[in-house]
Formats: sequence, structure tokens, C-alpha cells
Amino acid sequence: MEAFFKEIKEKIKEAVIEVFPKITKELGEEKPYTVAFVTDSDYVTLWLGVNSYEHLKKTDAKYGKDGDSATTKWDPDEWGYSDGDSQLVMVSDELSDKMESVIDHINSQTDNLSFSQLCKLVEDSGFPRLFIETVTSAFQELIQLNVFGFNPDEVTFFISMSDDKRAYDIENNSAKTLNSKKVYEEFLKRKSSYKV
Repeated sequence: MEAFFKEIKEKIKEAVIEVFPKITKELGEEKPYTVAFVTDSDYVTLWLGVNSYEHLKKTDAKYGKDGDSATTKWDPDEWGYSDGDSQLVMVSDELSDKMESVIDHINSQTDNLSFSQLCKLVEDSGFPRLFIETVTSAFQELIQLNVFGFNPDEVTFFISMSDDKRAYDIENNSAKTLNSKKVYEEFLKRKSSYKV
């Protein structure tokens, strides 16, 4: 599985390098404050989101939100810019196929698994861990290559998981790895809508 994720890492980097100039063009003169890779609880989708202070202000006004406790600031589903139909869609297809093969292999080895037993065996397969490690490593390299072109003291980088209680921990752990101590500590002050 390590060889598979090594290839996935390169494909993630290629996809972002190709699509990010388009996102930058869409941002125009807006001031970005965050970039995140977003996945799902099955670790098979991956997309890149970016938000700006200007888009945040419009979104929060639309929902009638004010103050940090009610803001959409750290909710990638509400952000203004994403990779759209970039090569990351193909990466997601490959991740989905690989996860399906992992599940098929598990099912061929055991009978009548409950959902929780299957989840535990998927976790034991190493797929989730390798996925997070791969996305984090690709993200680090993209930041080091200055692909995003943002001031690292003004933008927070992290990985998120939609609709899952694990999101808060994944966000915190990735933010600690991807940002300066100052940016990370500021990120930790955010209000969370996740149950932890």
C-alpha cells in the first residue's frame, strides 16, 4: 500500500500545481486567510479549498452570523474557492477504487462482519493513516515549494474531514505540522462545531 500512496502523493502535488493558478486568478485582489485539503470519513474524496476575508464577510452576512462563535471562517463547505474538476477528482477515484479493494479483501477473509468490525479492520489495514500522512506530506512539499504564494504568517493551512467527529483532531494535528507555532496557536482558539 505504501507504493500506492507514494504515487498518490505525486498526483496530488501535480494536480495542485496545475489548478492553483486558476484559483489565484479567481481570488483576484481578495486577501486569502486559509487553504485546506478536505476529505470524507471514508478517506476517498479529496478537494482543495481556499477562502478569503472578503468571501467570509459575504457568507457570514448571508447567514446573519456575527462574531467568531457563529462564523463560517473554518468551515470549508462555505468557502469561496476550490479546485473544481481538477485532477484531484481522478485522485479521488483512485482512492475510492483502492478502498474498495481493501474492503473486498477484508470481506474475503472474514464472514458476517458488523459495520464497526469492518471499520476497525479498515483502520488496521493502514489505509486511513497512510492517507493522512500522504496528504500532509504533499501539503508540506507544496508549501515549501511556495506553490500557493501566500505569506505563511497570514494564511492557515490544514486538513479537514467533512461531517465527522474526527475532523477537529485531524485539523489540529495537520495545522500543527503545516504552520508556524504562532499560526497554529491562533488556529487552536477557533470555535468548533464538531463534537469532540
